[in-house]
Amino acid sequence: MYKKILAQFLFLVLIASLSFAVEIPINGSLQRQKKAANGIFFVDMEKIFDAHPMKERFKKEIQSFAATRKTAIEDMVKQYDALQKQIQDIGLKIGQVQVSTETDEAARADALADLSAKYAAAQKSAGEQKGKIADLSARTKSEIVAMEEKNSMLVMNDINIVLSDIAKRHNAEIVLDKQSILCGSESCEDITGEVIKKLEGR
Repeated sequence: MYKKILAQFLFLVLIASLSFAVEIPINGSLQRQKKAANGIFFVDMEKIFDAHPMKERFKKEIQSFAATRKTAIEDMVKQYDALQKQIQDIGLKIGQVQVSTETDEAARADALADLSAKYAAAQKSAGEQKGKIADLSARTKSEIVAMEEKNSMLVMNDINIVLSDIAKRHNAEIVLDKQSILCGSESCEDITGEVIKKLEGR
């Protein structure tokens, strides 16, 4: 899930609007803000994502939702099992009536008709219950996936806001994910720690 979202940010290019901003110190001379020699900064997006406080909060929300649905499905399964037991019991009674010699033919026929109707009704209910279980299970899976995607996007959007702000303060021209790009220059500055620090308490 994370990789799908992260793919959109692997080559995150932040053209800072303040790239050419200047500061005017007391002595009146113009100085540029601190900037990497090549204007390129690096971040570890996976590390930042894992450290984001919202991620753990969202995880607990999904776990709570999944636990509630699990309980509901387990209750439905118990009802299904009860219907299966009912079908089995009715089937045994049908067999007993068929071999019984204690009742006349007419009474036996009436009993079989009644039991057969109950058997068919129980089978129908069991089939419907099985369908409900399958439907709720499928919906739960899809809803959890949707929640994970939505939450991951919220986390990544928040990271992007903070990263954009830090990039502007550094006059960064480009910010790249260090997991995807290898930098062999000493001028490559990593601002991962700064981003994680800024995200604390969110």
